[in-house]
Amino acid sequence: MLCRLLAPLRPRHERLAARLTLLHAPWTWPREDLHAAAAARARELTGSEGPRAPRPGEALLLSCRDGFGGVFPLALPGPGPGAQALTLDAAGTWSAAWHAVGRSARLLWRSPRPRQAGLHAHPLRPLPDAPPLIDPRIPEDGAWTTPPKVLQGDSFGLSFALAQASALWDWPLPLDVAASAEVNASGGLAKVDERGLELKVRAVLRLAPQVRRLLVAEAQAAVARGVVAAALAEQRRKLGVDLELDVVACHDLAAAFDAVRPDLTRDWEATGDDDATRRERIERLVRLALARRDELLDWHPVREAARVAGKTWSRATPDERWTLGFVEAVAARHEGEAVELELPDRAVLHAVPQPRRLELVAHLVQQATDTGAPDPGALVELARPMLLRGAEAFPKHLELQGALGRLLANLARPKDAFEEQLEAARGWVARPGLVGVSYPLAEAYRLAGVLGSPERFEQVAALDREARAEGALGESDLPWVDPPRARALLLLDRLDDLAGFLAERPWDVREPEGRLGPAELVAALCLGRLHHAFALRGADLAKAEAVRSCLAGWARTAELRAQQAAPRGDETLAARRQAHRRALATALALVELDLALARAPGDEDPAAPAGRLAVLHPKLVRFLRARWAPPDPGAWPGVLARVFPYG
Repeated sequence: MLCRLLAPLRPRHERLAARLTLLHAPWTWPREDLHAAAAARARELTGSEGPRAPRPGEALLLSCRDGFGGVFPLALPGPGPGAQALTLDAAGTWSAAWHAVGRSARLLWRSPRPRQAGLHAHPLRPLPDAPPLIDPRIPEDGAWTTPPKVLQGDSFGLSFALAQASALWDWPLPLDVAASAEVNASGGLAKVDERGLELKVRAVLRLAPQVRRLLVAEAQAAVARGVVAAALAEQRRKLGVDLELDVVACHDLAAAFDAVRPDLTRDWEATGDDDATRRERIERLVRLALARRDELLDWHPVREAARVAGKTWSRATPDERWTLGFVEAVAARHEGEAVELELPDRAVLHAVPQPRRLELVAHLVQQATDTGAPDPGALVELARPMLLRGAEAFPKHLELQGALGRLLANLARPKDAFEEQLEAARGWVARPGLVGVSYPLAEAYRLAGVLGSPERFEQVAALDREARAEGALGESDLPWVDPPRARALLLLDRLDDLAGFLAERPWDVREPEGRLGPAELVAALCLGRLHHAFALRGADLAKAEAVRSCLAGWARTAELRAQQAAPRGDETLAARRQAHRRALATALALVELDLALARAPGDEDPAAPAGRLAVLHPKLVRFLRARWAPPDPGAWPGVLARVFPYG
């Protein structure tokens, strides 16, 4: 780049190419303190006083190929011709990066998903009309070689994640930053090929003089510092100037974010002082809270954004504060923790357009289902008149109806709850192509078992078969529908049917992932409990104990991972493991409860595992006990094992 700027640029296309490169890839701008003549030539070519700041979503990619290193300017979503194709490993790296961004951000007020979809639709494009900077094999006469047509490798991971976070926060990355590290979906960073790192460092020093910080994985920091020191010494001998390039070691993606955006929380707090910005951010938070639970792998950053805003935005109105509390409560529920919430003023609800009003009330109903607050009776009265039934119902009405059915079940009205769930499931089946039948269908199966009604079970099974035939129920839905169906078979004493069902869907004990998310893990937990319970019905206590030991091992592994995931006292990351740990502990407590109920009187008091469930889900168990408690207090553990809605 330097030789091109200093050399006489006779061909017009070369002058244009240099001008566009400087305008669209500001990292390539010569440094005034090192190359004054080149910087003056850059100002003459562009008409600018200096390099522009990167735009949100722009980042620098470092690459190497065939023994040479280079740099690529990246912009999201990258419109324009000349796309560089992504190989499968690079595309997988992009996907892992957006997962990692959603888990590693300290604060989050909108979903990264649209950026993932946009890049998959239009893979990877250089900045508009800019000559690619992939190859530093630039002869002294300034001619450019042809770049490769395909980007490959995992080392783009950290750069991808920084670009995505920049676009997500609508905040530009610092001009002096480049990165090279692999990233996994949990936000962990790994080192890259050592020889490739050396080539990339040399390319940065030659082609991107504005870069002064190189972010790398902590495990590669010592090697990177040695590589940079050698490259700087070589440049000093060749050019006679002292260049700068500091290595920044990052333990994980969260640490990388802190390196480039240490003031994110402070800026978020200041958002509350600007009325227009505050309203816009609250609107984004509400949109995210009303999205599907699987919109994010980790809801802690959303919860934290709402919590910090509610605590620090002094100019927020009472309605805005209630809205922030609503977002925090929804995010907490998605993490497995129940947070109580008050009902808003009716005027606030009626000021909201009907589609969003249905979503808000559905979330409030689910909140009351898990905590007993807001007032369940008031919510039933509020929700039922909002429903449209049968052919008149829209999808949001069906979602509200499913939530209402679950609330009625916890209110000890299982017959009413069953009818609501069955009607909602029929509504989804009647609307091919829409996703949503698994939720009410699973609940209808569970309630058929709670009611001990073979007739109701057959009604649900017939609808299940129809849903599969119509394509309304896919393979990804089965982990949510199969466990409650098998549990109902157990409660109905249809042990032969249950044995065949479990044989068709074997569960295996695999080491759990570092998060609760894969449906396979949830299914394995639930079906593991069913295998255990089935063994109890067959009086095979040895097999039941073996299943209990497997699940206990899972719980211990989850606890160990939770500790390993939060080094150096990082309480934020530790909190993100709570949902995983709680799910495993809940499954284990339910297994222990089943086992205690099956043993002879005096062997083990069922009240102990029932008490562990109450510790894990205090508000939910208190709510269930207030509605379902039998006259004989000693019978409560058996009732809890039958009506507990999760696991």
